[in-house]
Amino acid sequence: MEIKNKNTVVIYVCGVLIFGVGFFAGMEYKAYQLRSALKEGMKEISGIMSGEKTTTDQKDELDAISASKLREKVDLEVTSKKFENGDYQDEITMGFMFTNLTEQVVRGVEGTMVFYDIFNNEIYRSDITYDEGIPERSTKTWVASIKYNQFMANQTKLKNTELENLKYVWLPSTIIYEDGTKDVE
Repeated sequence: MEIKNKNTVVIYVCGVLIFGVGFFAGMEYKAYQLRSALKEGMKEISGIMSGEKTTTDQKDELDAISASKLREKVDLEVTSKKFENGDYQDEITMGFMFTNLTEQVVRGVEGTMVFYDIFNNEIYRSDITYDEGIPERSTKTWVASIKYNQFMANQTKLKNTELENLKYVWLPSTIIYEDGTKDVE
């Protein structure tokens, strides 16, 4: 066999080497991901078996504690819930009432509303961003909608759960006042 072009051989050998290194690096990365996933899964399983809270539960608990300080300043209540068939998109529409418990005008508030069923199983989380202002020591009503997707189990559960059977926790993360100051969790 006669080598006609040394450059072609060098390119071919380099290509094979690069492919081989990439292949084995990718395999090692996949093995690393699998080990990490198994390690995290075992932590949660051992925590459940021993009665300890999982890291997700601990994070939710810490969020609730820091949010409770902000909730003492601006609280949020769900006042109504209904399902609306739209021409192009169905929606779950909810009425909310913000209560500003401070002596300052609130320019905007941001946080998360977490909905639970009567057994305290989480149903749905929704980010809330409200920037229409809330006068000091007063309330403000607001209506917001969630675009409904019938193929998402959490949205179907939210749609089908009556308001009286729906528990919720308001986790505010940021309050911005009219003077530009803010409170952050």
